[in-house]
Amino acid sequence: MTRKGVASEAWRVTRRAAAMLFHAPRSARRRRGAAALEFAIACPLLFLIFLGMVEVGRAMMVAGAVANAARVGARSAAVSGGSYSSASDAVSAALSDAGLPKAAPTVTVNGVAVSDDASFQAAAVPGATISVKVALPYASVSWLPGGGALFLSGNQSVTAATTMTKEG
Repeated sequence: MTRKGVASEAWRVTRRAAAMLFHAPRSARRRRGAAALEFAIACPLLFLIFLGMVEVGRAMMVAGAVANAARVGARSAAVSGGSYSSASDAVSAALSDAGLPKAAPTVTVNGVAVSDDASFQAAAVPGATISVKVALPYASVSWLPGGGALFLSGNQSVTAATTMTKEG
């Protein structure tokens, strides 16, 4: 075989390989259609899983912020000179700093709910147990339209409570 014959044979092999790469047989074209169908079925499921992870992450972030607000409120009420209004203001400030809507805390002194400074001062003697409970409806803090009812129950609340002893 001549040198020219070897080059033309290599060219034929290269052209045949290129044709096989760019012109897939019919079975491969049908397989590409099946892959597109599988993607169309799997993509919404993967998207829902992703949204669920985002929403659960948001719920955990809100739970941490609400727990911090309850702790700040209880500390504000437990220090010497603390009052119901200082606890309520501290809770509102902590929630506002976290970018959450305000919530009215439930303050109890020795298991008895108080709702103003006078009843708080009368019951909160040094050594008394002060509890502050903060609850936010999850629908008001969800990033998803509809309040996250797809992943979490629409009427659930994110709740946290902290108990401290009144300082003297």
